[in-house]
Amino acid sequence: MQGKLALPGINLHVIDHWLQEGGHGIYEVGEVLPCIFCIIKSDLTLEYLNPVGFEWLNIQSKSFLYINESWLSRSNQNTALKEFLAQLKPYLTKSDPEDVYHDLQRVWFPSESEHKLCLISAKKSVALGEMIVMMQPLSDIHYLRQKIGRLADEEAFYLSNYNKFKQLTSREIEIISLLSKGMNNPQISKELSISRKTVEQHRKNINKKLHTNSFVELIKYAQVFDLQD
Repeated sequence: MQGKLALPGINLHVIDHWLQEGGHGIYEVGEVLPCIFCIIKSDLTLEYLNPVGFEWLNIQSKSFLYINESWLSRSNQNTALKEFLAQLKPYLTKSDPEDVYHDLQRVWFPSESEHKLCLISAKKSVALGEMIVMMQPLSDIHYLRQKIGRLADEEAFYLSNYNKFKQLTSREIEIISLLSKGMNNPQISKELSISRKTVEQHRKNINKKLHTNSFVELIKYAQVFDLQD
């Protein structure tokens, strides 16, 4: 993926793909995420926290290298984050980065002086070799049941279709992206300065590689593989 990071359909597999193959750094990724995002090392220290995390958890200093047990002891995060880190410990020993861990935890938000029940998702990053974690208050997630179900479906779709997606050329990926924005073949032809016949051939090649038979199936790839920027 090139250019500005896009948020629709975001999940931890997509984030790991950004870090591994998209040419994006952890700070760039963390800046655009509208939820708490962090990196947890194998020794259970919190190596990175994004700007939203600093704001929501009311942490003043951004100069630290990692948040350790001492910080947790001094802060009001106490049992919530400590228990979460402890629960992640056995998960960190797993070598399969395809597994995604989900949990619900009550976390203290000093900025609002209240505990909030949060959905926490974590996986071992292929790019970093450490755990990447997203945390979002349930109160901020509309239609929670549908949201969780959609994320699970997207993760499953990503894993089962990743090898097919990797067969696509950069031009074919670009065409899928333009199709997801509502462009038709003539418009894509004009946008990319190629003939309509070439666009049609690209679409045939895309359908063959992805085993897709409809526009709806193609848009599913655009959503899950973050091509709708």
